[in-house]
Amino acid sequence: MAISIAEALKAEVTPEEVKKIEKPPTLNMTAYDLYLKGKEYYSRYTDQDNISAMELFIEALRLDPEFTLAHAGLSDVFSQLAQKSNAKDLWLDSAYRHAQIVQKEEPDNSSGYKSMGLYYSIKGNTKKAMQEFRKAVDIDKNIEAVINLSRLYYRTGQLDKALELLSDAQWHDPMDTDLWFSFADTYYRLNDMPKASEYLEKALLINPNHVNSLLLKWLISVIVYDTETSFTVSQKLGFIGNDDSDKLLMLLQRAIHEEITDMDKTAWFIFDLMQGREMDYVDLPYIYNLIGYIYYAGSMMEKADELFNFKLMYNTDRIAQGEMSYKIRYEIAQIYAVKGDKKNAYKWLEEAFEAGWTEYSYAAIDPLFRSMQQDEQFKKLIENAREKVNAMQRQVDGGFSES
Repeated sequence: MAISIAEALKAEVTPEEVKKIEKPPTLNMTAYDLYLKGKEYYSRYTDQDNISAMELFIEALRLDPEFTLAHAGLSDVFSQLAQKSNAKDLWLDSAYRHAQIVQKEEPDNSSGYKSMGLYYSIKGNTKKAMQEFRKAVDIDKNIEAVINLSRLYYRTGQLDKALELLSDAQWHDPMDTDLWFSFADTYYRLNDMPKASEYLEKALLINPNHVNSLLLKWLISVIVYDTETSFTVSQKLGFIGNDDSDKLLMLLQRAIHEEITDMDKTAWFIFDLMQGREMDYVDLPYIYNLIGYIYYAGSMMEKADELFNFKLMYNTDRIAQGEMSYKIRYEIAQIYAVKGDKKNAYKWLEEAFEAGWTEYSYAAIDPLFRSMQQDEQFKKLIENAREKVNAMQRQVDGGFSES
């Protein structure tokens, strides 16, 4: 059918493209159905849905051991499971092995490079992850690779590259929620809150329960002091998670806005609320360290140190692995600031700036930097970040249009 359409349009189809079109992913339709169901579960990103996806991919491979897309799906699941596992290396070893199978058996299949990129991204090797995602994008503009590569671009401050990549991809899969979320997250980092909110609405129109979009919407509403929106979004996230995340987010908002009068009472309330679940938030921007800050300010020093010491070890290990994101350097600076070690706090903030840090609007109200926000050195860092963002905004506005 694809070849017939190309012929009708008088489009040239290369021998390589004909070969790819004529080769079905599997001749076992039951295996293919299991694979599609596995992709659906995987796209929800919850722990239980990842387990369900893993089981479906394994069953698909039992029916057809040479079904390379199922190997790629299994690799992706293992990479995602590694993020919150105490046996991270074991999951990642399996992710690497299955991605390698795809690359070896079908070197022209973009899924193998996309899966390998995800493996390196979770492992913390940003440079290698970018290289693998780029290969997948160059083969057939693999939408998952596009989105993941754009994230690595905006997490390292390369916002113009992120927008250029996304701008081209939007015509290939306009119903992909993560595509519009990535646009929003990039514009947020460009400090263009109206445009970020515009793209968040596009994402949420497709999937009203998209957690990443809702979390970013919450953060933006907190930064711009839109209490009504932040309350509504918090409520929705609590409903989606069927937990107390709404109560947590509302307390964190009050901490950011300096509205908590009894920090000791608040710290114990959050301690009871969490019941040892702080690790659920370890990779979410700012939330984990905000919980630690409230423990620290609420005289629960031992609990705060437990969280902060883990985060310091976790982030420095990722840097050693090759993680280039400014976020993890910013988080290290936050911890030193809370502990009163300004020398190290400024050192890591400078490293975050060099790594692409642009989120000066949040930093200006970040309670973890409260002891430093009136320092001339801190103000200078904020101004430098503002100038960097303004320069990128001019480059983006003059370089291309995303719509």
